[in-house]
Amino acid sequence: MSEIGVIALVPDQWDAMWQARHHLLSRMAGRCEVAWMSPGHHWRDALRESADRGVAPGVPGLQIHDAPRWLPRFHGSPRLDGLTLGVRLRAARATLLSKGVRRVVLYLWRPDYATALGLVPHDLSCYHIDDEYSFSTTEVGTADEELTLIRGVGQVFVHSNTLLAAKGGLNPHTAHLPNGVDYERYATPAAAPEDLARIPHPRIGYCGWLKPQLDWDLLLTLARTQKHMSFVFVGPRGKAPEVQAAIQAMDELPNVHFLGARPTSVLHAYTQHFDVCLMPYKRNWYTQFIYPVKVHEYLATGNPVVASSLPNLAEFADVVALADEAEAWTAALEEGLATRHEPAPIRARRAVASRHDWTALATRAVSIFEERLTDGVH
Repeated sequence: MSEIGVIALVPDQWDAMWQARHHLLSRMAGRCEVAWMSPGHHWRDALRESADRGVAPGVPGLQIHDAPRWLPRFHGSPRLDGLTLGVRLRAARATLLSKGVRRVVLYLWRPDYATALGLVPHDLSCYHIDDEYSFSTTEVGTADEELTLIRGVGQVFVHSNTLLAAKGGLNPHTAHLPNGVDYERYATPAAAPEDLARIPHPRIGYCGWLKPQLDWDLLLTLARTQKHMSFVFVGPRGKAPEVQAAIQAMDELPNVHFLGARPTSVLHAYTQHFDVCLMPYKRNWYTQFIYPVKVHEYLATGNPVVASSLPNLAEFADVVALADEAEAWTAALEEGLATRHEPAPIRARRAVASRHDWTALATRAVSIFEERLTDGVH
């Protein structure tokens, strides 16, 4: 183990549906000590919540620091919010030091965590950009808060090429750290889950959040016109009204199946038993920055993949069929079904995925931390 400790300020509870930060930080824990700082509850909610702190199940070296009820968030009071967050951060740092850590990396996963830089001693600060945090569908400039953070930290990681082009020139210590996959899990055959096994082939499947960024009009058109295909959705439902309305309309079709959220540990089994995998996103200013985690998960199974023609998927056009209009989607789905068992495309897809294994990416990130700490830059 390294003498480096990482305090990671993240926007998710540990047991949430896994994102890139779950994958990277759990694997960084194989090389250094990691403190996962779950987001605090609003003080009104904290009165009804309990929280535990402990080692993440099956991940030695990773400590989960949930917010105690007596240290809630105060969103309307920056001073009180800073006081409670500072107490939590210093407690996490003390825990890391007690385990032999000598150098601490403060690793921020959202621009609104910038205040943490002044709340706890650290040897290196890092900001990880894995989204366009304005979430605007029309063009907006980078917020001043984020600009200041990017310029002020010792290291920046950016996950997509388009975000790198937009923000990569603001800090000379910026590295492209793309999304990855637990390659062995997704490439090793698993039995079909019972609820999926009951659904007839061909299965056209999507794994992930059911959210407004998906092109629901396109999906409804495809489901209505391709009645011989079973459209399967595995993932939690977003609360946005447009999502709820779209799901209600599609749920009335006999060839559409919403299976709900499933644990991260079994998602590979669902994905493996799709006949074609989907990434049906709307095209707008926000989605030009999307680099879906699922692209390499899909490719690791060897299954055909059809996606909207997002800029960050262009480099994978030789292994992902890109389409926009319903007619092009229909043709790509039919082509995928017709060729899904051909060995050469399967090998090509898996070859791309294997180059994006999370363990290798986490190892690279820790190596960059080590280099920056040697430089002595905060």
